Amino acid sequence: MGKRTDEWLKVRKEWVKENPPNHQGFYICGICGQPVHFSDIEVDHVEGRLGRNLVDKENLQPTHVLCNRLKGSKKQKPKVS
Repeated sequence: MGKRTDEWLKVRKEWVKENPPNHQGFYICGICGQPVHFSDIEVDHVEGRLGRNLVDKENLQPTHVLCNRLKGSKKQKPKVS
């Protein structure tokens, strides 16, 4: 793995630790607003690669894998706060 990948994995792990799921193991997808189980989340950048620093934890949100893939690198305001 490259330095950038290692850094992202570290930030993702820290974000998950600082933002635990609810008591049933669910987050709310920041894109579609539906529940997504902890085991299925993908941590997404609200503002993509061309915007903010990629490791800025304030720029991250939990999403479904499919929602994140469909969004791509477009900016998406979180549906939840």
